[in-house]
Amino acid sequence: MLSAAPIARLTKSRLLVIFSDVHIGAETHAAAEFDEALRFAREERAMVYLNGDIIENSQVEGKIPGEMLLGQAIDPTEQVKRAVDIFRPFARQGRVVGVTRGNHEARSRRRAMIDLSAVLAHSLDVPYLGIGGMVRVSAGREVYPLAIHHGKSGGRNIYGELDRMSGLYPLAELVALGHNHALDARKVQHIGIEDGSEVVRERWQVRTGSYLKYADYARESVLPPSPLGSPVVEFGAKAHTIGVDVETLRWLA
Repeated sequence: MLSAAPIARLTKSRLLVIFSDVHIGAETHAAAEFDEALRFAREERAMVYLNGDIIENSQVEGKIPGEMLLGQAIDPTEQVKRAVDIFRPFARQGRVVGVTRGNHEARSRRRAMIDLSAVLAHSLDVPYLGIGGMVRVSAGREVYPLAIHHGKSGGRNIYGELDRMSGLYPLAELVALGHNHALDARKVQHIGIEDGSEVVRERWQVRTGSYLKYADYARESVLPPSPLGSPVVEFGAKAHTIGVDVETLRWLA
């Protein structure tokens, strides 16, 4: 049986900021932009969601372990501690919706059976969704089902994986993925049924951004820079509406 989707009541601001691919501890971590996004979330009293690769977590593995370790400014233990310190004030106020595991945290899980994302969620005492799943947020009497994964695909079509996710979670009104560092959003239409009749509905597809500057591996692969930042999602309390803003917390890499 599938687990129940956690539900979180939004604050009066009705805002949710999704932090994904922060890469705390990386040499190219965009600290200034991350601090500005945190300041926005604090001042707006927004809820936050931690969508994987919150830490860099380089390991002695793969074909280029030396290069991976040279790209890391602090060790993984300090990275986890720093992440806990950063998000603990949000958690104490009940403003962390949940945590998903990214591929960078999964390195320790594969090699040493230590799930650093589970440790982060436990330290904050917030829901842990593993690779991702459904959550619900409420504003007033309105409840919104969302589906959030860290993501896996690095393809050039940033919406292909989101199309598949929309099929996996047909009831989700917003589906979100990180991993490829894209920061973008679009509405797509689908046909539902209401009172026995077909109705056209919309859902949001969101790529959740990054706080990693233009790294050598991306330049070497001739990949274009991705903008830094996070999506800001606003939910209606009197009307059932969702808005996604990918401009307020957006910076050039």
